[in-house]
Amino acid sequence: MQSRNLGTSLSTGIFYFQGVWSSFFPVYRRLKEELDKKSIGDVKVVTGSMGRDLTRDVNFSNKATGGILIALGIYMAHLREVVFGRTNVSDINV
Repeated sequence: MQSRNLGTSLSTGIFYFQGVWSSFFPVYRRLKEELDKKSIGDVKVVTGSMGRDLTRDVNFSNKATGGILIALGIYMAHLREVVFGRTNVSDINV
């Protein structure tokens, strides 16, 4: 669904925006400050969990939403970007 929206946006010239609301949490700003100060040293790995098994949840099925990676995985990808910046990813395990 998301790629179809982006494709339509590009072909029609209509602006398309996908937001990650967790970007605006104060804890993300604080995390970035601490990382910049190297309070915990050099981070090598980012690991995250959504806290529950969503693989059987119909709200996150491929037909309904485009899949769990689009629906929720973006938040883990965003956390990785907060920690490491916009760098090439060497390994992703799902």
